[in-house]
Amino acid sequence: ALVPLFSFIVKGSQVSEDIVSRFIFKIFSYFQAEPTLITLLVFISILFILKAAVLWIFGYTRSKAINNYLYTVRNNLYRKTLDAKWSYLLKHKIGYLETILMGDASVVVAFLKAIIGFILKTTNLVTYLVIAFNISFFITVLTLAVGGFILFIAKPLVRRGRVYARKAEVLRKLISHQVNE
Repeated sequence: ALVPLFSFIVKGSQVSEDIVSRFIFKIFSYFQAEPTLITLLVFISILFILKAAVLWIFGYTRSKAINNYLYTVRNNLYRKTLDAKWSYLLKHKIGYLETILMGDASVVVAFLKAIIGFILKTTNLVTYLVIAFNISFFITVLTLAVGGFILFIAKPLVRRGRVYARKAEVLRKLISHQVNE
């Protein structure tokens, strides 16, 4: 929505050639509103408020679903532990139940959050790419190339982070066992 604003400031009230500006000016003509600087600012403000509301609704729904899942998983695991035979429980270390209930369940929740975040970010990326390619193909390709180069450079850091995360998981279980004994 900022593209039509900048276009309006630079070119005046004439309609720009990019698809976003033309679409927004068609919305103004549909509602028989004059595309002035003030109406564009009001329109942009409304769009940002609507986006914030939609993001809040999705965030609330996501949090509620994930917390319900975590509650259900922990309840089921705790119930199964209480119903388990004593001989089975003796085979496990003291901190095992706590590690599963608190640590492993949280890891699964973090994984679910990552999946949901990936879906949301992919949807945003596709939307922005379609709009960006319609505005300026060259700048969009250049930006993607620079972003790809930065990701390529950061790949060893990500790999190193995964190794440290695995070591931390093993250490967390060992510490939990030692503290609980």
